[in-house]
Amino acid sequence: MNRALVILILIAAACRKHETPAAVSVPPPMPEMAGMSSTQPPPAPNAPVLADGRIREEVIEARRRGVIFDIGHGGGSFGFRTAEGMLASGFLPDVISSDVHALSINGPAFDQLTTMSKFLCLGMGLVEVIRASTLAPAAALGRQDLGSLESGAVGDATLLELAEGQFDYRDVLGESRSGRWRLNLRGLVVAGRRWPPHQA
Repeated sequence: MNRALVILILIAAACRKHETPAAVSVPPPMPEMAGMSSTQPPPAPNAPVLADGRIREEVIEARRRGVIFDIGHGGGSFGFRTAEGMLASGFLPDVISSDVHALSINGPAFDQLTTMSKFLCLGMGLVEVIRASTLAPAAALGRQDLGSLESGAVGDATLLELAEGQFDYRDVLGESRSGRWRLNLRGLVVAGRRWPPHQA
């Protein structure tokens, strides 16, 4: 058995035992991976869509069982054609996150706002993009105190500008798309107190 698949089986067992979620990114074959735990599949050959653009049946079945699909855009896990195929089939990401690290911070992921902006470029609505980056990940982690401005929440917020113009975005395969919208950081609120506006 594939070593990564063994690790994934152990993670899934630990999550069931402790009733806690896990986010994983490993490259066993898609049918085995989708049957295990919450995960975001990498691009080809383990893309969630087939060559003809149809979503893999095991991916659809995984969502029916409650598997949470997270973008996790880093240096090797986001392709426009795959995302377009998923969105065209009505399969929106549950969570939009960035997997920013030393190999992706200078592109193509850059940061969370760039990842969110890419989904605006692909046609997701602003409310859907914000929800997938705030409420949805908080719910996936069982943290009702995060991702919301309701009474009793921690009081953290990001102040954003929705800029209009012509913006170019690139995926991990080097393909690019142009979009009309970009989210820019304008400030932070931490524990109910505003931080100074972001300086570019």
